[in-house]
Amino acid sequence: MDATLIAADANKQHSVPGSEAMDWPALAATRRSVQEYLDTLDEAAWDAASEVEPKFISRSDPAAQWTGALRAHAFFAYADNYLIDLKAAVIFDVEATRAIRQAEVGAAKTMIKRTAHRFGLKLTRLAADSGYGSASSLNWLVEEQGSKPTEPSA
Repeated sequence: MDATLIAADANKQHSVPGSEAMDWPALAATRRSVQEYLDTLDEAAWDAASEVEPKFISRSDPAAQWTGALRAHAFFAYADNYLIDLKAAVIFDVEATRAIRQAEVGAAKTMIKRTAHRFGLKLTRLAADSGYGSASSLNWLVEEQGSKPTEPSA
């Protein structure tokens, strides 16, 4: 399981502070990306993934997330999440989300469930960075999905 940041075609100069009130329905009348954003506000992979107010919101692409995750200059981005079989080098599923950890963890659950449904494959081990290792994620993997925790070898 991993995610790659994809830069959004959004510019900070055309953004507003996250705390600023916006007339999103008026913008949606002229911008398809804004209407798509409004249509997905309740989905876990998008706005419902976090209650944290974003620092900036792009007026042209409000679903893009302002991020400094690469420890360089911050930019608007999306996360492209992958579920990969490392032994066979096969990508089983891909899920796009906002570039925030909570959405990436939600995408992991979605992809694991979809892969089980589509291909009949049950996850036995998961390799991922520590961001996926929250207590609720680990509980879901072990208790609900039946995966066995393993300790990395030194």
